Amino acid sequence: MSWLPLDSKMFTSVTYDAGKRILYLRFQSGDIYRYFKFSDDDYQQFPGAESKGRYFLSNIGNCRKIFAGSLADEMVVAAPDAYIATMGEAKRTGKIFIDYFRNDYTDTAIAGYGVRARPGAPVALPIGWKELKNLQCADQFTTKDVLKRAKSKRARSPVPPQTLPPEN
Repeated sequence: MSWLPLDSKMFTSVTYDAGKRILYLRFQSGDIYRYFKFSDDDYQQFPGAESKGRYFLSNIGNCRKIFAGSLADEMVVAAPDAYIATMGEAKRTGKIFIDYFRNDYTDTAIAGYGVRARPGAPVALPIGWKELKNLQCADQFTTKDVLKRAKSKRARSPVPPQTLPPEN
């Protein structure tokens, strides 16, 4: 693969592996980033864009998701026995699932102690690592469980008052 020089404040050069659909960008800092699952159309338009940075940020879709996906794929390449970045549960056994799929402005998450919009209105209850091994399923906690838990937990001590140093 040959590097195509770019006239850009962000990037010095770019190359593309069409077979693997990987875009390689060399930043002004010298760092090289790989973006997996990159489309041929986006690569064809990118080098000719008036502003490479603006094109990259606005036209290539959700850059955070592309970056997160690339990072997840890099982790899988580096340690395939430890990590997986695909959704299928059957393949995930014994591996750490790098979930970048919920890294989009249209995706939602639920806050701790939030009631989930599911049958039985389960509660998203934060639990400690030691409790994880006893977790039966993701929707096992109800509002009754939360109230019971709140009564049994010791209240945290308040944050001590803080003062600002006097201005000189």
